[in-house]
Amino acid sequence: MVQESSAKFLPKLLLRSLAQSASICLHPALMPTLAYFITYFFIYQASFFQVEYWQRLGMIFLGTFLMPALSILSLWRGGFISTLDMRKRQERHLPFVLSCIFYSLTAYFLLRIEMDLRLVAIMFGITFSVIALTLITLCFKISAHAIGLSGVLGVVMAFQIQFPLLNLIYWISFLLFLLGLLMTARLYLQAHRPVEVWLGALLGFSLCFGSVYWAAF
Repeated sequence: MVQESSAKFLPKLLLRSLAQSASICLHPALMPTLAYFITYFFIYQASFFQVEYWQRLGMIFLGTFLMPALSILSLWRGGFISTLDMRKRQERHLPFVLSCIFYSLTAYFLLRIEMDLRLVAIMFGITFSVIALTLITLCFKISAHAIGLSGVLGVVMAFQIQFPLLNLIYWISFLLFLLGLLMTARLYLQAHRPVEVWLGALLGFSLCFGSVYWAAF
C-alpha cells in the first residue's frame, strides 16, 4: 500500500517540480532581456564581442529584472506582500506599479542612446504591456508569465513579417513551444484560470507585435 501511494505521488511531484522550474526560468521579468538578446545577436546579427550590446543588455537587465526584483523582495520583507509569487491579486498592485516605473525609466534611457526606432519600440511595447497588466490587475487577475513570453514571440514575429529573408521560423517555433509549456505549467500549478493565461498571451503578443511592426512606418 505504501509503495502504491509513493508510485502515485512521485509523478505528481515531478510534474509540479517541472512546472515550477518552467515558471522560474521563464519569469516575465527576464523576458525583456531575452527579447533584446535574440534581437541583437540573432536578428541584427551583432557580434558577441561587441561590448556596446552587452552594456545595453546589462542596462535592460538592471531596469527590468534586478530593480523590480529587489523592490518586490523589500515589499515582502516589509510585510506588504505575503508571498514572493504574489498569488493574491490585491498584493500585485504596488509591485506592478513599481515595475511600471522601472520599465518606463528603462524605455526612456534606451530612447536616449538607441538610434533604431524598432529597437526602442521593443522596450516601449514591453512597457505598455506592464502598464496594461497593472491596470487590468485592479479588477481582474491576468497571467504576467503569459504576457512576458508572448511579448517576445510578438517581437520576433514582427521582424519576420517585415523581413521575410531573416528566416526566424526556428525561433518562432521554439517560442511557441515554450509559451505552450509555460501556459500549461501555470494552469497545472493552479496559479491562473485558462481565461487568465489566454488573455495574457493575447495582450503581450498584440502590444509587442504592434509596437515593433508600426515602428517601421
